[in-house]
Amino acid sequence: MHKILVVDDEQIIRNGIISSIDWANYGYEVVDVAENGKEALEKALKTKPDIILTDIYMPVMDGIELAQEIKKHLPEVIIIFLTGYNEFTYAQQAIEIGIFRYITKPILQNELIQTLIDASEALEHKEMEKEHLKKLKELLRESLPLFKERFFLNLVNSAFSPQEINNKLEYLGISLEADNYICLIISIDDFSILSQKNTEGDMNLIKFCIQNIAEEILTNENRTVYTFEEKRNEVGIICCIRNVDKGNVITELHQCIQLLQNSVRQYLKVSVSAGIGRTYTQLMDIGKS
Repeated sequence: MHKILVVDDEQIIRNGIISSIDWANYGYEVVDVAENGKEALEKALKTKPDIILTDIYMPVMDGIELAQEIKKHLPEVIIIFLTGYNEFTYAQQAIEIGIFRYITKPILQNELIQTLIDASEALEHKEMEKEHLKKLKELLRESLPLFKERFFLNLVNSAFSPQEINNKLEYLGISLEADNYICLIISIDDFSILSQKNTEGDMNLIKFCIQNIAEEILTNENRTVYTFEEKRNEVGIICCIRNVDKGNVITELHQCIQLLQNSVRQYLKVSVSAGIGRTYTQLMDIGKS
C-alpha cells in the first residue's frame, strides 16, 4: 500500500477527493489530510507519505512553498498539484521544482485515477532502482578485498601517481601512514609439483592460509601489513612500520619470517621461501623495495 496525504484548504474538496475513489483498489491508503501547507508539512514529516496530493493556492503556506520544503526533507515523495485555470503560472513554477503532475479543477475522477496509476508505476520504478543500487553496493562491498589486492599489486609495480595513490586509499578506506615501508615476497616451494597433487581450490586455500598466517605473525602495534597475490606461487606483503629504529626493522622481520616458515610447514605441510626488500621512508618508493 502506498501512503497518500491529501491537502486542500476547502473541506468539501478534501472530502470529495477522499470519497470519490476506492483507494485500496488502486493500492493506496489515505494516511492523513491537511488544510494548508504548514499543517501538511508537519504531517508529512510524521507520516512519511509516498504521494502528496495538494492544492496550490492555500493560506499560511501555499503549495509551491510546501513542495519546496518537502523536496528538502523528503525528496523521494511524489507531489501532485491540484490547480484552477487562473493558477497556471503556479503550476509552471511547480514543474521547475520537480512535481510529478498537476491536475486542473474541477477534478475528473478518471484523470485522477490515471494519475494515481502513473504515480504508482513511478514509485515501483523507484523501488526497483533502489533495489538495483542496493545490489550494486553489496556487490561492490564483496569485491573490495579484490580491489585492495589489485591496488597493492599495482602499488608495488609503481603504477600510480601520488594523487592516484591518495584517491584510491581514500576510496578503499585504507591508511598507510608510517615511518618506513618495506615489501616482502613469500614464495611457495615446489609449486608446480603441489599444483599437480592438489586441485585449484586447494591451492587457493593454501595461499589464503599463508596470507592469514603472515598477517597474524607480522602485525603488531608498530607494524601494519597488507597481503596480496603477487604471482600464482607468490604472496606479496607490504609492511608499514612505525616507531621502530630503521636498523632494527630487518632484524625483526627476519625473526618473523622464520616463525612464518615454521608455522606454514607445521600447519600446511608446505615449505616457503621469503625475500625481504629494502626499507624506504616514502610510500611512493615501495616499488623499489
